[in-house]
Amino acid sequence: MPISEATTSGVVGEGDVFIQYKGTDICADFTCPECGETEHIDGAFCYVWKCPNCGRDFQLSSYIKLYEVKP
Repeated sequence: MPISEATTSGVVGEGDVFIQYKGTDICADFTCPECGETEHIDGAFCYVWKCPNCGRDFQLSSYIKLYEVKP
């Protein structure tokens, strides 16, 4: 995908980072956007997270938003 197409917002002034998952280890804290359940994961090959409370599946995004660090 060309860099010009690899943005989540497409808005000038809003940056993001594309992550290419390589199936490596992950340590993450998840919060379900539907029911609010939280879970900590230490594992490998996490491309989809299943909420342990409501059972919904969520794909991990390949993008993270950039936030400017201000003094």
